[in-house]
Amino acid sequence: MSSSGKLQLHHTIQQTQEPVVGSLIGPHPLSSTTFCRSLATTTFYASFFYNPPYTMTKRQKELECDFETNPTTLYLMIHQADWEGVDYQAGNSPEEVRTFVLRRDADGVLKWRLLPIHSAILHDAPLATLETLIHAYKESARIPDDHGMLPIHLAIKKHAGPEVINLLLSAYPDCVDVTNSHGLTPYQMAETSSSEHQDYYLRALQRGTPTYAAVTASWSDLLCGINLPQLTTDPRTGFGLLASQ
Repeated sequence: MSSSGKLQLHHTIQQTQEPVVGSLIGPHPLSSTTFCRSLATTTFYASFFYNPPYTMTKRQKELECDFETNPTTLYLMIHQADWEGVDYQAGNSPEEVRTFVLRRDADGVLKWRLLPIHSAILHDAPLATLETLIHAYKESARIPDDHGMLPIHLAIKKHAGPEVINLLLSAYPDCVDVTNSHGLTPYQMAETSSSEHQDYYLRALQRGTPTYAAVTASWSDLLCGINLPQLTTDPRTGFGLLASQ
């Protein structure tokens, strides 16, 4: 257990490239009821990072503001890459996390329209900030920008690392079926990506692969180790890897 009161299992659920939760529960079956200081139990911890307990409903009236006249404080902090400020503002002004910021040209034609999660990804926000924004407004993982781009589309566009892909995919597993305004799914975008993480994208963003199954596993599967692929360790990095891809 670390000084923060978390087991290795808690850190693994949050940070690992490819979840190794099943292998950690095996030798420590009581971990599902072990408390960490920031979140009550492993059960709750896993439910946030891998399968948030919410369903898509008819959207309430969307909040929006104009970048030129009244941008939110949260958006300006993202624009300035003030990540500590973003974390604070998201916790203290939850309505700003749900507010679209838009910009129009001189003729009134829309140039862009973004939620904070969209903007944060485009500005290469750290993983902890993205987690804060998703936690504050879980539905945002399912909401597209003005070009039909979900947060995960934008993450692929920005060559985000596996941890970001895991966060967004676990928040909205069905994102793999959603197309943007060009008719492309996240997987189809990944096929032409020049990112160093392309191989991971292709394994994570396709239903039926061991990686997709592990990342999108329900919290009960994670806690019980049900149907999780067998794992090995990459000798080069020490990360847990799925034995078969």
